[in-house]
Amino acid sequence: MSKADPSSGRGGLLGMRLWLMGHLDDHFRDILSGAAITFGLKIMGMGLMFAFNVLVARLLGVANTGLFFLALTLLQMAATVALWGLDNATLRFISGFAAKERWADVRAVFLRAVSGALFSSLLLATAIFFAAPYLASTVFDEPALLMPLRIVALGVPVLALLPIFAESLKGLKKIFASQMLQGVVLPFFALLWLLLLATSTGADWGASGAIMAYGLAALMALLLGWGLWHWQLSRQDKNGRDKTGSGHFSMRQLLRSAGPLGGISILHLLMQWVPLLALGAFGSSTEVGLFGVAVRTATLTSLLLVAVNSIAAPKFAALWAKGDHEALQRLAVKSTALITLLAAPLLLCFVVFPSFILGLFGADFKEGAIALSILAAGQFVNAATGSVGFLLMMTGHERQLWKSVALAAVLSLLMSGLILSGASLVMAALAVAVPLAMQNILSSFYVMRYLHFFPCNYTLLFR
Repeated sequence: MSKADPSSGRGGLLGMRLWLMGHLDDHFRDILSGAAITFGLKIMGMGLMFAFNVLVARLLGVANTGLFFLALTLLQMAATVALWGLDNATLRFISGFAAKERWADVRAVFLRAVSGALFSSLLLATAIFFAAPYLASTVFDEPALLMPLRIVALGVPVLALLPIFAESLKGLKKIFASQMLQGVVLPFFALLWLLLLATSTGADWGASGAIMAYGLAALMALLLGWGLWHWQLSRQDKNGRDKTGSGHFSMRQLLRSAGPLGGISILHLLMQWVPLLALGAFGSSTEVGLFGVAVRTATLTSLLLVAVNSIAAPKFAALWAKGDHEALQRLAVKSTALITLLAAPLLLCFVVFPSFILGLFGADFKEGAIALSILAAGQFVNAATGSVGFLLMMTGHERQLWKSVALAAVLSLLMSGLILSGASLVMAALAVAVPLAMQNILSSFYVMRYLHFFPCNYTLLFR
């Protein structure tokens, strides 16, 4: 009997290994190894952020947790608006220039992105700072929200610049460093600062203390990112491998790519957080607290998608730039299969045991069990369709992605308007899950139409 006979014990193992080696191309091996590292970091970061959210919930209670999530949502939305896609555009151009060892152009892209994000974020931060009394008292009818919103204004430039550093490092294929910044460093220091504020001073900081802890953690991550970026560039200077020496890259060129990507990011944010803001404006802070915990827990379903995208996105851009469409197709399909396989068990836990999971935040949070199951289902569709969004972005089809996200965002806004009908928490969950699923299905259609392959065509796994 042959050693590689899959019907035998030892030979079967050898045969399986040989089959795997024959079916895993170099790009997918990079995805597996990189995703394993990134997934490990994401698991670590997930645990830290989960602990942070649990601690916030237990320290503040449901109502004050709602105030915290309102402030945090506004902070994240403001930072995304200030970026307007500069982070994704930076990743796209730096990946391409780094692959060609055009380090002067890499620096030029980075500097344009930082200057643009800093300018817009300072303008937006000033607006939020002075509008805080109106937002707290009139829009959300929560005077206690004033101080958290003032802290949010101070944190907007920090949270806007951090993704620039993270995506720039990712463009240099420094995936570990990139994921450490936002995936581990930020939640670790957020948890640490929250513990210090809660135990050392003895003061009741409330939602202000929680949002302050998050902002300080983002600042520490940003400082670390600045150091890592300059260290990587100094290494290239020592190697002396710059093939151009020009470094001419216009802000207009960056903004032309970032424009559609920025619109996509804003629409994504609207889809995820407008229902929460609608609850804040028309519902109660208790409902906001329940929904905020449920939606952040449900996003764990797409954990692997985020991990794989971190590795796959620059590879998509590089393969497209080289014109290797066959390798791009194989990589996309295999990545989708991997994501789907590993996302399913987490979804099952959220559907079968939602009350138990939310009970970790406190007994009062179990009321969000139905919302968690609905949100997890939407996130599973997001994971099961694979990296369709990044496929479109990294291949120059941003406008097609824009169309699918815009339609989904309109649906989310319409469904959010139904929150006034009374079924607030469930309707808010549906207003997130249904548009998210629709957007990814439409994006899959655009991948088939313009890239000429189906991301879920698993027959390619055996070629």
